[in-house]
Parts: sequence; C-alpha cells; structure tokens
Amino acid sequence: MNREVLAGHNLLTVGEAGGVTFEQTPLYVGSDRHELDMIFHFDLAHLGRVDWKMQPWTIPQLKSMVIQEDQSGGPHGWWAATFLENHDHPRSVSRYGDDRPQGRVQSAKALAVLLLMRRGTPYIYQGEEIGMTNIPFSSIADFEDINAHGIWKTTVESGAMDATEVLPDLRRTSRDNARTPMQWDASENGGFTTGKPWFRVNPNHTEINVANQKHDPQSVLTFYRHLIALRANHRTLIYGAFQDVDPSHPAVFAFTRTDQNERFLILINLTGEPQNYVLPITARITDVLLTSTSNPQSPLPAELPAWHAGIYKIEA
Repeated sequence: MNREVLAGHNLLTVGEAGGVTFEQTPLYVGSDRHELDMIFHFDLAHLGRVDWKMQPWTIPQLKSMVIQEDQSGGPHGWWAATFLENHDHPRSVSRYGDDRPQGRVQSAKALAVLLLMRRGTPYIYQGEEIGMTNIPFSSIADFEDINAHGIWKTTVESGAMDATEVLPDLRRTSRDNARTPMQWDASENGGFTTGKPWFRVNPNHTEINVANQKHDPQSVLTFYRHLIALRANHRTLIYGAFQDVDPSHPAVFAFTRTDQNERFLILINLTGEPQNYVLPITARITDVLLTSTSNPQSPLPAELPAWHAGIYKIEA
C-alpha cells in the first residue's frame, strides 16, 4: 500500500487498528517498515465493555492502558495516536467522567489534561472541546444506529432478554451518542443547520455550546485552548519521556514528562471525590503552569479537589 499509493506524497497516514496489540504495532508503524505513521489502538475505548454491554472497571485499569500506549512506542520508534472519543464510541465525559451538572465541567477538564499531556498526537473529536455529553434515549425508537436496532432484535424482540436489561447498556455504549450535531449555540438545531439534521440535537445544547463558552475564562473550551498553547510552547510535553510515578493509586493519575531540558509533573484526580494525596517521589515545584481549578495552588495542595488536574514544572 505504501509503495503503490502513499510513497512520494507528503501525507500523514493513520490507521484504525482494532485488535492490533501493542507488541504487534511496530509491524504497522515501525520507522523501518515504511508503512503507516501511526495507528489508533482501541484498548482504552473498550475498557469495561463486552460488545454492547458494560462491566465495572477501575482507574488502575485505565491507567495501565494509557501506560502501555505511552511507554511501549519509544524503543520501537513508533508514534502513538491518542484519543478518548471518536464517531464509534460514546462521549468521554459520560464514559470516564461525570456528565451530571455538578461534575461535567471539571471532569471534562481533567480528561482534557489526560488527552493532551500524554506522549503522541492527540485527536480531539468534534464537541469534545466543549464537553458534549451522551444524549438521552427513552426507547429503542430514539436510536438511529442500525447496530443498536440489530441488538434489540436479537435480544428483546426475540424474547431472549427484557428491555430493562438491554436499554441501559445501549444508552451508555451506542455510537449514536457521538453522532449528534455539533452544538454551536442555543438556537434550534444547535446552530448546526437551518435544515433538518440527520439526528436529533442533544437537548442540553442550550447550555453546552460554543457560543456560551468561547468568551468564558472558566469554560471547557477555554481550558482546551490553554492546554493546546501550553503543549505547543513546551516540546517536552510533546516528545518528552512518559513515566507513571504512582500506577497502583486507585484514584490519582500522576506522571512525569521529561527531556534533557525540562521536567513536568501532571496530576489528575480521576474521581468526583477529594483525595488526600502524597506524591511518592521527591519533586520540587518551580512553577504551576495550569490547573483545572480557578485558584492554582503551589506547592501541591494536600487534598486534591474532585476532578482536579494540574501541570507543574519541577526541578529536572
């Protein structure tokens, strides 16, 4: 494919690679192979899922998948494609965060740090940058996805399962959640079109939309802008080595990004509860670059607020 189609063109090539393990990845993107530039792994997207059904999952499990992706590429010379959302998976705030009013904004910011402070090229799906959420489904008639209707036919309509067993999981896992029109403003159809869109607009578009956030200094959109600028201004946050410094902690993701010039500590409380946290490494903070709270604290607060995320420069 590379020789016949891609070679000779200035292209960035990315492949969907469901089922490809981290060990197999160099066969697709190794610098010596001259095939693809990067691939999408789906281990994190499938966390806690068995097909369309959800099962309990833990934060250490989530971290282990991130660690594998961020650490395994280095020796093989391949580059990761990182994402939390795409057109085939539900919204990340509803999936890994808290889409209720009390947790939506803060958890969206925490997940933004998880996405943008990792090693690799981050992919931001439309609406992720404003914290769009899953859409409510009250019945199977609300779904457009042919896969959801197929599942319903083979489970509920066949008599194999009750609707109350199937609908809650379909609500959480359906790709319809990510296929609602982009929420630009509070007007009809979210400002996406004056015609009839292919799918109904999420009713929370009157609150969650670009117009409401673009001038709000505390919004999810503004936070994404700060993170992108921060990443662009520090090559260490793009290319620096990744190390999880507390992989077994049940709530906090603590990792460093390091190169020969700089070192950064990233802390993310991935829960809706405050965490009394003691960093297991010695790190002297020299600067607080960005936190998801309105009043950054230095040195590290003894108690990390719910969904707290922070980027700290530390002595190399």
